[in-house]
Amino acid sequence: MASTSSTAIVVIVAAAAAAGIGYYIGHQGATDSGPATAMSAMSSSAAPTAAKGAVVAKVDGSPIYQSEVDSFIGDLGDQAKQMSPADLQSRVVDRLIDIKLANEKATAEKLDQEPAVAQRLHMGQITTVADAYLEKNARARITDDVLKAKYDELVKQVTPPEEVHARHILVKTEAEAKDIIKQLDKGGDFEKLAKEKSTDPGSGESGGDLGYFTKDKMVPEFAEAAFKMQPGKYSDTPVHSQYGWHVIQVLDKRAQPLPAFDQVKPQLTGLVLQDEERKVVEDLHKDAKIERFNPDGSPVADKPVAPPVAPPVPAAPPAPAPATAPAPAGK
Repeated sequence: MASTSSTAIVVIVAAAAAAGIGYYIGHQGATDSGPATAMSAMSSSAAPTAAKGAVVAKVDGSPIYQSEVDSFIGDLGDQAKQMSPADLQSRVVDRLIDIKLANEKATAEKLDQEPAVAQRLHMGQITTVADAYLEKNARARITDDVLKAKYDELVKQVTPPEEVHARHILVKTEAEAKDIIKQLDKGGDFEKLAKEKSTDPGSGESGGDLGYFTKDKMVPEFAEAAFKMQPGKYSDTPVHSQYGWHVIQVLDKRAQPLPAFDQVKPQLTGLVLQDEERKVVEDLHKDAKIERFNPDGSPVADKPVAPPVAPPVPAAPPAPAPATAPAPAGK
């Protein structure tokens, strides 16, 4: 009934990583980087000369290597995690066969020499090399101290949700549940009764133990009852849900524990890598002379610097009201 809840810090790391994008177009999983990379790798001039791996297919006698499959999969990013390894391998090989067939015809027609295609190939090449430079230099900056600082930063942003450790006995009717409560009132053993009477196949054999769970992991009726109870107490009235009638016992309450640093180190590395790539680019900008031009070739005018805003002049204090002459005394 309950499922193991993911820890809050992992959610934050995943969300932050998903929101980030690579610094260059095509970096970190752009939609068309896979085919472009594969086409480049398959061309005679771009094919690697070493570490090609096993031959996984041949097209008119020309081999497709496992290294090309691995490179294509690497460009897919998180998309690759949605398929089984065997299915992913098969689909990528099929895709590379299609690409190789098209590439052979395109090369024969000298499409790679057409200006628009040549420009795309050129941009793909410099983007790939630039991405490799950024990643190499960014990774060189990542130390355990940097990762620990990011971990501590994320931990401060987390308010761990409350968890309850509970067990329950699930039966079909309210009468059965009430009878179990009467037996508990007389000193009956909850764990033993759960093993004997619970119809929940997932927890009955373990004495009804559901482990720790957050409120959102249970059906509302069950969660409301469990989170109102104090540790060591069991429900004095049956709780009804879509599954039947529950007798609940709460064993413990706590704030959901955060994972240890080492547990989320891989996710943190991916997140920090983006931060460090931005810093590498910023450093490159500091040492470069950059000039910008409009599409017609004219220089881009520098944006005028706005003059500093003068502080507001304080308003003059209001003039004192004129003194009122005393009224003459009556006669």
